[in-house]
Amino acid sequence: MNKIKIRFAEENDSNEILDIYTPYILNTPITFEYDRPDEEEFKNRIVKTKKLYPYLVYTIDNKIIGYAYASQYKNRKAYDYTAEISIYIKEGYKGKHIGQNLYMSLIEILKLQNLQLLYACITIHPTLKSSDFHKKLGFKEIGYFEKSGYKDGQWYDTAWYSLEIGDFKPNPKELIPINKINKKKLNKIFRKYEEAINK
Repeated sequence: MNKIKIRFAEENDSNEILDIYTPYILNTPITFEYDRPDEEEFKNRIVKTKKLYPYLVYTIDNKIIGYAYASQYKNRKAYDYTAEISIYIKEGYKGKHIGQNLYMSLIEILKLQNLQLLYACITIHPTLKSSDFHKKLGFKEIGYFEKSGYKDGQWYDTAWYSLEIGDFKPNPKELIPINKINKKKLNKIFRKYEEAINK
């Protein structure tokens, strides 16, 4: 039986994670990045993210198959309760519920951090299934932008999706950095979605 694990990314995972991301850069419009970042730059992105938000990896037999993370939406205090989230799964592993369970574990952790609202920016194209994936998880489309990105000789539309995960009460609790979240609660979330994948 394959050993499945969801955990936080570590700095020495950066090359494996970058290898998953690279085909998305070179072969798809899913990311609007044109060039593969160098390994040091990519490692720094992970380190920067982990100062405040979760950066998760999904592994099978200790090999990274997918990753998901949250990032700052805008650099203003009022936006502390909002984050943008992203997910990438290794080629050949889509359609196995890996993305769904990895994403849900990320979302549950963000709830623990007192996030209220999550955004996802999606490239629109007939061959891409990102919209269906997000709708299945309860996201709703809140904005559509025509011809907002140009890549590989083609203009692409994008759509923004949102998911409300808070109660939006007055005087919300402060955002808790990821390294301040109770580790037992985090491990419980990881085990929950590892078990869901195994079913």
